[in-house]
Amino acid sequence: MNATTLATQHVPANVATAILIGTAVCFGLVPLFARGLQAAGAESATIALYRCGISALLMLPFFPTAREKRDEALLLGGAGVIMGLALVGYIEAIERAPLALVGIVYMSYPVFTLLFAWLLVHQRPNWRAWSAVGCVLAAAALALAPGAVGNAE
Repeated sequence: MNATTLATQHVPANVATAILIGTAVCFGLVPLFARGLQAAGAESATIALYRCGISALLMLPFFPTAREKRDEALLLGGAGVIMGLALVGYIEAIERAPLALVGIVYMSYPVFTLLFAWLLVHQRPNWRAWSAVGCVLAAAALALAPGAVGNAE
């Protein structure tokens, strides 16, 4: 199956919405599972390695190996390593701070994605992108305000 085939397949809106909601719920459960694993004695790097490592092993057969795709493959691998390191930091943070606060700050990554895309690959953000960045920063500012999130976890 190639990209053209994937792009032309029709997924009903209700199925796509259900998949998206399910994915969001699963993503939201990550810190709870991570905290449970930390309580059981697992280190943050171990948790991240299993989460990212299993995905990497499952996707390895699809890794581009052709000579003309080597640059893209290296970028893909580098992005995976950076995401793994970010996950280690996230898991370390949820051990030390309230989950809600860490989640909001961690989810500010779209701001950096927009900035890196603009600076590194010259994709000019439109007004919608800047509006979204504003919303993300506002949410982070509200969460970081003194007393916004209690320490009762």
